[in-house]
Amino acid sequence: MRQSFIFILVAVALAIGAGPALAAEAQFQQGGETWTLRTNTAGGQCIVTTLPDGSVDIDCIDGTNRAKGNTALGCVLVQGSGQCSTFPLPEHPFAETEVNCGNGHVYSLTTGTDDGNCTVDHDAQGRTLGGRCDDGTGNSAAADCSLNGGEGDCLGSSGAGGCHKKK
Repeated sequence: MRQSFIFILVAVALAIGAGPALAAEAQFQQGGETWTLRTNTAGGQCIVTTLPDGSVDIDCIDGTNRAKGNTALGCVLVQGSGQCSTFPLPEHPFAETEVNCGNGHVYSLTTGTDDGNCTVDHDAQGRTLGGRCDDGTGNSAAADCSLNGGEGDCLGSSGAGGCHKKK
């Protein structure tokens, strides 16, 4: 079956005297949700790659700040001040992502800082296994989709890190 998706790439110009704008940002549809990728920096770019399976990778990068998503999987990777989340995206530059465990159960993970990496793990069939955010300085959070009969749950957080159920 061919997957349909909507992809919107937004390039925001820096207005004189208006302060930094978010330059690398993209949105795409996956699983009935609108996902937003953002570097939270004044520069950067989003690179779109169609994969052999027909899905599309969207990778927004500015130096070490990165947010990567896939039209079949949702969020895949977040680094530095990057964000990947269902629309609307929170207006803070924390490293964060969402873990969609299926059946409407979504968990939001963040380091609580503007640094670190977030990953969402998938099995070979594309099912979400869980995710983790960690900045390497004691701020972390994790979720596991195998808990509570497949509904998932937060595994815990430390420091400024946080995990909470969105839906």
